[in-house]
Amino acid sequence: MNNDSTDKTTVSGYISVDFDYPPESESKIKSGFNVKVAGTELSTKTDEKGYFEISGIPGDMREFTLEISKRNYLKRNVTVNGTGKLVVSTEDNPLILWAGDVERKGVQDNAINMVDVMEISKVFGTRAGDEEYVAELDLNMDGAINLFDIAIVIRHFNALPSRY
Repeated sequence: MNNDSTDKTTVSGYISVDFDYPPESESKIKSGFNVKVAGTELSTKTDEKGYFEISGIPGDMREFTLEISKRNYLKRNVTVNGTGKLVVSTEDNPLILWAGDVERKGVQDNAINMVDVMEISKVFGTRAGDEEYVAELDLNMDGAINLFDIAIVIRHFNALPSRY
């Protein structure tokens, strides 16, 4: 088997979230998820609709893992089997990532837990424009850090990547 472009695999799909957000925030929320083929340098980021596509995956990789991540979201790994043009999710049935694994001192701990609630609590009650407001902790991007953001974290409290 030679490794020309006809032997390459392409994988595509959509990523979304499982919480409500203002319609004007959709493109910010769905874009920027990093999707990487584990063990390779192949990766991409989702667009404003949550769509991704990675091509050039060696045809001899009949099973591979997609590592999906974004700041303040719990990482997710998805095993993919097959070759050719593979679709792992659709716009109507996207892969869901859970918000709430808040970055603290540049690191996420791969769990949604009390540390995440405490980080958001430090800026609770602030609004866009306030000096203390931290946009990255406004998980639903509605311009305020409030109970809606805490509820997003609580929704999957104590979750680990293995719980997806």
